[in-house]
Amino acid sequence: MKAVSDSSILMHLAKIEKISFLKKLFDRIIIEKEVYNETIERGEGHSEIIIIKSLIDEGFIIVKEATKEIEIPNLHEGERKSIFLCKELNIKNLLIDDEEGFNVAAMLGLVPIRATSILIILLDRKLINLKDYENSMKRLSESGYFLDALTYDRLLTIGKNIAK
Repeated sequence: MKAVSDSSILMHLAKIEKISFLKKLFDRIIIEKEVYNETIERGEGHSEIIIIKSLIDEGFIIVKEATKEIEIPNLHEGERKSIFLCKELNIKNLLIDDEEGFNVAAMLGLVPIRATSILIILLDRKLINLKDYENSMKRLSESGYFLDALTYDRLLTIGKNIAK
């Protein structure tokens, strides 16, 4: 199974040292050229860039250029191009955290997946345990990933229910 990814989810998963788990969930991750530019070119100097770059170098993450982009003014260029790339390559899964991009992708019939959803899937498939899940949620929140208190508590409850 393949997925197209936006930049923020890759950055957040790399920050909490969970990006390598994408290999257990997907055969390939495809990023649009603009996402590559946002992540690698403009993010140079961040430690998580080294991890993402190594996944590109080994061929797990593949860079492709969309022929055009979805015309939705509220979305960033990388999000617009990533959504179009999904449609162009006939790939349903889109790794994306941005709320507006997530909603647009869902409206267009794609399957948007957030970083928090990746953690839930890893827990459900027993690729991580509850303690690791809880620690990852905490680190995700501390890394700048926005989670309000209610959502954070709900995600912890979901994790505890899965781990039963």
